[in-house]
Amino acid sequence: MGLSAACVYQANLDAVSGALWRGDVVTILDHLAIPNSMVTEDAALIIASVDEMTITVTEFREQMIAMGADSYSRTCIAARFINGRGDMIVGIHETRITCDGEPVCPSYLNRMTLLHRHDRWKGVVIEAETSNRDITILSPDLAEEQRRELARLGISLGRS
Repeated sequence: MGLSAACVYQANLDAVSGALWRGDVVTILDHLAIPNSMVTEDAALIIASVDEMTITVTEFREQMIAMGADSYSRTCIAARFINGRGDMIVGIHETRITCDGEPVCPSYLNRMTLLHRHDRWKGVVIEAETSNRDITILSPDLAEEQRRELARLGISLGRS
């Protein structure tokens, strides 16, 4: 029997969280798909290239360090395989950003969808229940540039 959805989900969280904290974009790309949809309460971004992923994760890491953080962790709360789809998992996890075990900002919940392709589970959609103004998860410049381009085309993306 294979791993449970929660085990697969947590393994992805751990790999990406550790790589993000180390600034290891190569490992992040092994666990997050491109294109990738990332959404917060007030911003949305479809990451369409390695360069955009690099900018996004680098800016997020730099912001956490500027906040005084020394740890970034994410814990699976629940995860399940999509009915009839052994290649797709949806789940909920909590994100904590801390310094010496104390929060540097409120923890927040996230929903993520994982897709299994080419012998690897990759995150394809991540929705964070926090404001991008409070915790800059998404590059504001990339998100605004994409929002303007889509608006020009008459398209609205996510919650923004």
